[in-house]
Amino acid sequence: MKNIKNIIVVSAAKGGVGKSTVAFNLALALKQQNYQVGILDGDIYGPNQAKLFGLNNKKVSTISTGKFLPLINKGILSMSIAYVVNNQQAIIWRGPMASKFFKQMLLQTEWGNLDYLIIDMPPGTGDIQLSLSRELTMAQVVLVSTPQELSQDDLLKAIVMWQKVQINILGIVVNMAYYICDNCEKKHYIFGENNLKQLADKYHLTILENLALSEIISNLNNENIFTNINAKYLATNYNNLANKIIHKLNTEVII
Repeated sequence: MKNIKNIIVVSAAKGGVGKSTVAFNLALALKQQNYQVGILDGDIYGPNQAKLFGLNNKKVSTISTGKFLPLINKGILSMSIAYVVNNQQAIIWRGPMASKFFKQMLLQTEWGNLDYLIIDMPPGTGDIQLSLSRELTMAQVVLVSTPQELSQDDLLKAIVMWQKVQINILGIVVNMAYYICDNCEKKHYIFGENNLKQLADKYHLTILENLALSEIISNLNNENIFTNINAKYLATNYNNLANKIIHKLNTEVII
């Protein structure tokens, strides 16, 4: 881990808010700026990064030291439990066993020299989050939420949890914040505008980016938001997010 300059944990206390998609596209945005990037799929029970990278049914190998050799696609290194077990197999493990394998993937993968390691965390505030807080005290968290009131309740739990274990929060990404109409090209905040600002202000956190709700994300196939001409505004969203994270990491003093 000593050869990894920055570790960014993408986290959400609630499933279904697009956390894995945010982690994937953030990794792409950083790679677009010629950084060396890796991504660890920390979701033991519901890994998604293999599918996002187009690496379903691919398996990792090990090297002479016993470490995993991560797979590479789109110039990004990735490691996931989906590369170890059958993709159709349900993982029925208790918390300590899941945490142990998470730690194994984190520490026993040959990451090489990375500018950024993105960790796509499982939803919730449980064992794996606690394991990470003990192993990586200098990791930085990006929280993902949607604007609805129920998601805000869970976001609050995530904020309190990461602050309690003393892991710095870089800010909040509001996913599916608005919809751009095909006819008028205006932003429509269908769940309300600035819903998370009061909560963010209360805990002295920054809204890093408001991401658009778009059907393009689910229909890209082998393309991505940086190669699909119809996804320019999404690419702008994620470039803005990456630039804000880079700026905060380079300028803020983390205590």
